[in-house]
Amino acid sequence: MRAYLDTNVIVRFLTGEPSEPAEAARGLFASAARGEVELFVPTVIVIETGFVLLRVFGVERGEAATLLASLLECPGLVFEQRDVLWRMVEVLREHSVPLVDAYLAAFVAVRGGGSGSAEAPVVVSFDRHFDGLPGVRRVASVRHLAS
Repeated sequence: MRAYLDTNVIVRFLTGEPSEPAEAARGLFASAARGEVELFVPTVIVIETGFVLLRVFGVERGEAATLLASLLECPGLVFEQRDVLWRMVEVLREHSVPLVDAYLAAFVAVRGGGSGSAEAPVVVSFDRHFDGLPGVRRVASVRHLAS
């Protein structure tokens, strides 16, 4: 059987708070580890989980990256874009960029190479923090796309 996870279940599992729903979440994850249920996690749910950890729980970036990595390692969980999410965790851990921009940079670096160019895939953004991220090239205008 496949079930789809919501952010609140994942957050309870990762934080242990509050204790009663956290215990229920741990039981569900244990069932998945035993192969009794397959838990599917859409990408947007992982991103929302990161946001809740960072903004609501006030978890530090490195710890949030560690918690998200532990989620990606859970047996019985299926992720829509596991490769992109692993890269997002690396970007989050190593660079001071917003979570959504870490995801965009990861997505572009992992999935954006279809142009046939030897150059890094392009992100069009006014945010300069993309300039230091590996695997992507930022441009700020159409004029820069051709160069």
